[in-house]
Amino acid sequence: MSAWSVEPDAIQTVLTNTQTAAETISTALGGSPVDSPGPPVEGVGGVADDMVQQSQSGLIGTALSGFFDDRQAAMSLIMDRIIGSMNATVEAVTEILQGHDDIAQNTQSRMREACDTNNFAGFIPPDQG
Repeated sequence: MSAWSVEPDAIQTVLTNTQTAAETISTALGGSPVDSPGPPVEGVGGVADDMVQQSQSGLIGTALSGFFDDRQAAMSLIMDRIIGSMNATVEAVTEILQGHDDIAQNTQSRMREACDTNNFAGFIPPDQG
């Protein structure tokens, strides 16, 4: 018998709500909503470029560009964490429901390591990274 307590409907609700939030972040970053067709939107990068041009100052433009580049890098890392966590959750829950507790435990350990190193490549398909 599994030591895990899993409520698939509750997990699905959390994943759906997280997906909605991830789409909002992705759109803000200037990408298309996650797993949704459609053209990319301007997002933070486009707004930053507009601000740099409107500043009409090399010094201010450089500062604004650096600020937004840094913020966008941080938001991209957050997106990696969200996508990786969602994929790891699905993977672990699937294994638990199939009675593969050892594989679920391995997934949990891999995710803990990914969080410690900020490297979620093992949980993000190439087309989402």
